[in-house]
Amino acid sequence: KMTRRTSKRAVKDPKQEAAAASEEAEAKPSLEFSAAFLAHVKQDHQAVQVEKKLYVVPAKPAFPEVLSSFVDSLSGEDPRRHQVIQAITQALRSYFNLALEKALLYPEEIKQYQELPPPDDEDYSNLYPIEHLLRLIVKLPRLMIELNVPHSAQVVALSATSQIMEYLESNHAQSPMQ
Repeated sequence: KMTRRTSKRAVKDPKQEAAAASEEAEAKPSLEFSAAFLAHVKQDHQAVQVEKKLYVVPAKPAFPEVLSSFVDSLSGEDPRRHQVIQAITQALRSYFNLALEKALLYPEEIKQYQELPPPDDEDYSNLYPIEHLLRLIVKLPRLMIELNVPHSAQVVALSATSQIMEYLESNHAQSPMQ
């Protein structure tokens, strides 16, 4: 005699599932990109991908110098907030070094990267201009989700990143190209 096994799967109400999905979508932190920021990113893409130009590497200033001047500009901020922003800028540099070759360089830039002597401290962020940081910023919300960064950390990091974007719009011109 054969018996049939039945699985006891919980069947969710479609309204509950829709509400949960909606809540989840609303809860995902994101960045709002200004028209000026998007224009800069588009100009970067056009120059490298279409016009086949490369940035001068090592760049002066490299993006850590720009981030450092941003942190310095916050000297009057609440000391805890200042410390958080310093930690976030350091995390951006660290992630940049991990993501550079795989996610932040256009194919035209790979050869240039491969020909660079590795920096003594393995910190490639000291070589690249701010445009490469902008590429990371564009990808940051999706990367944080993929890396399962806790929601509260995403909110804090993306809030600080918004401040960085505002600072860059006011205080940085395009980097030189070859």
